[in-house]
Formats: sequence, structure tokens, C-alpha cells
Amino acid sequence: PALRAVDEQLMKPEPSAIPPAEQERIRTAFRQALGKLPAGEVPPWELVFRASRIGPNALALPGGTIVMTDEMVQLVDSNTDVLTAVLAHELGHFKHKHISKRMVLMFGVSLLGFALLGWPSQQLWFYTGLGVSVLLGPNIGVAAENNALALLLFMLAVPVFSFFVTPLMSAMSRRDEFEADAYAMQQADGAQLASALLKLYEDNAS
Repeated sequence: PALRAVDEQLMKPEPSAIPPAEQERIRTAFRQALGKLPAGEVPPWELVFRASRIGPNALALPGGTIVMTDEMVQLVDSNTDVLTAVLAHELGHFKHKHISKRMVLMFGVSLLGFALLGWPSQQLWFYTGLGVSVLLGPNIGVAAENNALALLLFMLAVPVFSFFVTPLMSAMSRRDEFEADAYAMQQADGAQLASALLKLYEDNAS
């Protein structure tokens, strides 16, 4: 399901332009780089290649799938040392369970958000404070017919309050990236990883 969603939203409909033999060469190089690890230390992984609409990138998806875009391969001229470092970084996200932790966090935040919505959606001041007129129930309370409106207003108001949470989320994201970088440098050449990151920065800045 995750790969299908990525294919539909981020990738081009045509198949990867990387020849199958070249794809296998990259997989083999990565497999050999991980061969020095003890048995059971390597998280399950599957590498797939895609022609993308997002440019050079590599994505770690739930279930162990790593998506590498054609543009990423082309950016580093199919250099397997650089690509191995990039793949090791993505594998680091699996090793540290960053993806599952992020999914649990997002589920918890969403659950908390809907729980917080339950109370103000029944309060008249919530609507009048935002300049909206609502239907009133038989006991001068807010009628249930306003639930959809409450959800819409809540979504409009959330960014104001989530602004204060953004630095925390950014710090957590940076921590995950640093941990993935550290894992990658244990499995591959750190200089090659730095080279890939520099090329990505230059490509994004151009």
C-alpha cells in the first residue's frame, strides 16, 4: 500500500529508465557492503527503482522497501560507492525504527487532535469567536448538524497552535537524520555520503 501510494503521488507512470543489469549491479554493491555485518543485524530490505516527479531522492517506506529514483542514480553518475552510502542512510531509518515511530506519533497526535475537537465543537464561543453563526439545539446547545463545520473550523485554527510544536517536530526529524547518517557511516564511506548530500543540495539550489 505504501509503495502504491508513492507511485501514484510522486512517481511517473512509465517504468524506470535504469537498465535491469544496472539496477542489479547497484543492489549487488549494496548487498556486498552489508556483508560485513553479523547475521541478523541487517534489517530486511528491498530496493526498487522509479522514474520520479520529485527529482533525485531515495525513500524508505514501511515494510523495508527502499525507493531510489532514476534521477538520484543519474545525479551521481551511477557511482555505486555513493549510492551504497545513500542506501545505507535509508536502511538506517529501518534499523532505528524511525518510520514506525513516526507513524505511531502521527496516530497519537491525530487522536489527541480529534479528542480536543470534541469539547469545543459543543461550545457556542468556539463558533462565535471565529465569526460563524451556527444552529442551536433544543436546549440552547450546539446542534449535532454543526459537526462538519466544527471540523472545518478546527482545521483552520490548528496551524496557529501547531506553530509552537513545529520546532519540536523539526528537532525530532533532525535527530532521526543524524542517527541514519551515523548508521550509514558504519556501513559505507562517510565521504561518499557527504558527496551525495552535497550533490543533492546543489541540485535543489539550482
